[in-house]
Amino acid sequence: MIKRSIIVCFLALLAWHLAFPYLSRWYYVIPGQQRANYLRAQKFVHDSPAAARVIVGSSIADRLPDQALGPNHVKLAFPGGGAFTGLEIIRHSGRRPSVVWIETNMIMRDAEADLLENAVAPWRVELRKCSAIFKEEGRPSNFGVGIVKAAVAKACKVGGSLADGSGREPEAAKGPAPEQGMLDDVMRANRDHFERRPDVADLAKRVERLAGFVDELTRAGCQCVFFEMPIAASLVNLAEPVAVRKAVGDRFPRGTYHWLEFDSSRAYQTSDGVHLVPADADFVFERMLDFEKKQLQ
Repeated sequence: MIKRSIIVCFLALLAWHLAFPYLSRWYYVIPGQQRANYLRAQKFVHDSPAAARVIVGSSIADRLPDQALGPNHVKLAFPGGGAFTGLEIIRHSGRRPSVVWIETNMIMRDAEADLLENAVAPWRVELRKCSAIFKEEGRPSNFGVGIVKAAVAKACKVGGSLADGSGREPEAAKGPAPEQGMLDDVMRANRDHFERRPDVADLAKRVERLAGFVDELTRAGCQCVFFEMPIAASLVNLAEPVAVRKAVGDRFPRGTYHWLEFDSSRAYQTSDGVHLVPADADFVFERMLDFEKKQLQ
């Protein structure tokens, strides 16, 4: 019985391996942020250009425009994470980018252990080299979720058209504008977070850990560039940002290390106090590209 089950399992994997490259992506969805994070990390480990310029950070840097990155820039910026996650992935992948952009806003966050294990565990890496079905993109559930979502959307449209008696699909409803009260709550939560002063010893330990990554990358010929993503003016001078800014700045002084500074007089617009709106995210990325052209070898 066990032998038969193993054979059936092997045949099923083989069939999926042979069929996967030819399946339509019409019904294909990455279900949720965690799975999207896994997909991004795996693509770096397996598919990124050898000399890619990598941006490590949190959801704040994740707002940098995907459509403008092009083939030479890769984001290892993960919602819910911070720069240490991306730096650990680079270290364990064995890849040595030509440039690493290090977002300093969220260095108080540890590397995400589950994401690292998924992306760089040797046995997983070897399996993915054998077949794409072992990568995040090859999960059968991506197709299953896509089919279910499409079916539900179609059913809702048909149900709406029958309900109004027109037999036509209803016009897209205009969603309500975000409630000011909800935005105020988010801003209050962000303020409460940034008003907490980090433990001095913990912050110093994290900065030294960051220095270990920078030294290792520099010895491998990589150029590291520090940058603090702009956030709302009402948050930028609270206890945590100020403490982190001073600790990182003291350990990696301007003139000795590469820093990209942003115009503090500019009124950056955010959706929630910390995440830039698309226009300002585009502006930040343009500054990064300009810095690469003028300051880096």
